[in-house]
Amino acid sequence: MEQTVCKQCRFFIQHYVLTNEGKLAAAYCGHCLKAHLKCRKPDRKSCEEFLPGEEQKAHYVTRQYLRRALLQRVLDMELMPEELL
Repeated sequence: MEQTVCKQCRFFIQHYVLTNEGKLAAAYCGHCLKAHLKCRKPDRKSCEEFLPGEEQKAHYVTRQYLRRALLQRVLDMELMPEELL
């Protein structure tokens, strides 16, 4: 029987770090949404909550993109409820 690992599970969430070049890179850790286990290594033997899923693809964004996304989110926020205006 083939051994399953955390990164193959649909409940595994990959953690990312910001590199010196201003991009996000996959860190060698993540966490489990189902078993509420923190600091799971992607190649660690999976737990009894394992459910097959697609291995997450590495993707990268720049620091500039993150700043723009954050600014847009703040601009879209309702700062004061209508009834208080």
